[in-house]
Amino acid sequence: MHILTEDSGREEFLERLSSWQNFPRSDKMRKALIIFVLIVLAALISSAYHFTQQPNINYYQGHRLFVDGKYRLAAPFFEKTLELSPDREEATLELGYSYLWTGNSPKAIPLLLKSAKNYSKDDKILLALSDAYSWNKQYDKAITILRWQILETGDVLLKKKLAELYLWSGDPETARNILEPILKRYPHDPDALYLMGKALYYSGDGLKASGVLEKLLEGMNDK
Repeated sequence: MHILTEDSGREEFLERLSSWQNFPRSDKMRKALIIFVLIVLAALISSAYHFTQQPNINYYQGHRLFVDGKYRLAAPFFEKTLELSPDREEATLELGYSYLWTGNSPKAIPLLLKSAKNYSKDDKILLALSDAYSWNKQYDKAITILRWQILETGDVLLKKKLAELYLWSGDPETARNILEPILKRYPHDPDALYLMGKALYYSGDGLKASGVLEKLLEGMNDK
């Protein structure tokens, strides 16, 4: 090996200095350097893995609480999940439900709306979105969702829910128009009778309302 001396030229000195060819290392130094590099790499890999898995960790912690009905405790874990992974669909949906079921309908609406697009065939999400709109007193949007679902399914439960929304929005006449055909088909339906009694009362027809509510009480006593 060529060793630099005082007689070596400046250019040769700089060239060999920059390429480390004139600085032989002992085996111990080489081993120490290799170990150090491996430790750093392991730390970096561990940190990167932890970072990539953190959304999963947060989500599953929240999901366990969500399944147990602890929605208020679950929400912060879903929020952390979405901070790191904004498109995580299941976290978006469960956070929307968590907000809705803890009385925070304004925060629930955008999440449920996004989830309704992600899970376009799940009618339960649309019903939850309708509830969120109605609890936020956005009755026109809640009614639009229910009307669309009724056209798709013809479901009597949805029709009764729609009648109730019209009552909440201050339109008892439309509620009566929805309930009348239901009571012709199911004259002893307790929910329809109760809603019809309210619709008649709010329409100013107290006498008819009393008759409907008496029929409801008779049916309950017969049971």
